Amino acid sequence: MPLLGVPFSVKECIALKDMSFTAGLYSRKGTKAEQDSQVILNLRDAGAIPIGVTNIPEFLLWWDSYNKIYGRTNNPYDKSRISGGSSGGEAALIAAAGSVIGIGTDLGGSIRIPAYFCGIFGHKPTTDIVPITQVFPEVGHPDREKYLLLGPLCRYASDLRPMLKACAGKDIPNIDKELDLKQLKVFYMETDCDPLKTAVSPHITQAMHRVVEFLDSKTVNPSEKVFLPKMKSALWIWVCTLANVEAPYLAHELTERTGRVNGWSELSKWFVGRSKFRISTSVNVILYNLLNPNKNR
Repeated sequence: MPLLGVPFSVKECIALKDMSFTAGLYSRKGTKAEQDSQVILNLRDAGAIPIGVTNIPEFLLWWDSYNKIYGRTNNPYDKSRISGGSSGGEAALIAAAGSVIGIGTDLGGSIRIPAYFCGIFGHKPTTDIVPITQVFPEVGHPDREKYLLLGPLCRYASDLRPMLKACAGKDIPNIDKELDLKQLKVFYMETDCDPLKTAVSPHITQAMHRVVEFLDSKTVNPSEKVFLPKMKSALWIWVCTLANVEAPYLAHELTERTGRVNGWSELSKWFVGRSKFRISTSVNVILYNLLNPNKNR
């Protein structure tokens, strides 16, 4: 039992028996998980002890952690700033020493962004490593399993490997096998030169150069700086890809598949304080339908 007695926290959208399981949707307020997710069972088998669930944005649809049930999770280092999302509650709690390790979900940075914002470590593993069961919203289709994954958040990088092994259970590949870096070829890119985006911080660039220099010392192939023009459109490529995945409609999912949310109507209601959803959720529904009109029929 490699994690015997180690406390861990859980992102609220992952089922932990008898704990809140709302995904930040006000319509699910009071909903409790009836059983543990498989990843929780795996962690229990490794000896870890769950201590609670942590905050998320509404339906996991933003890069902060605010919803109408629990409110906003702030950054533990500066309460005027956000903790990131959608695993922002996890990252903030671990950074504040309220939990030792935690488990989150990641579709487009939902582990990595809050880990970065809060100064801890997070890892989005390869597909099919960690079982993704008893998670709300449900994956919905095998195509989406390629993108939505469960992974660990830790205060120390050295904890990522044992945590990942525990999350995966008995079926994990041999990740203890040391990787031979000698034949590795490193390509790196400093910026996409998009004037509409926030410039990369000099500290980030310097840190990346240190990583490149370290890898250069381990390989026989010199690293190469590259520029990929289409990286400017990386976000939209990702958004369009997800919008076209064969999975349940977002407007349908927000009602737990009992109806459909009208994004434009909810957006109008938001301006007069009558919407059931936050503005980002309504915008996501509108954007999703515009990118894939066939799913709005």
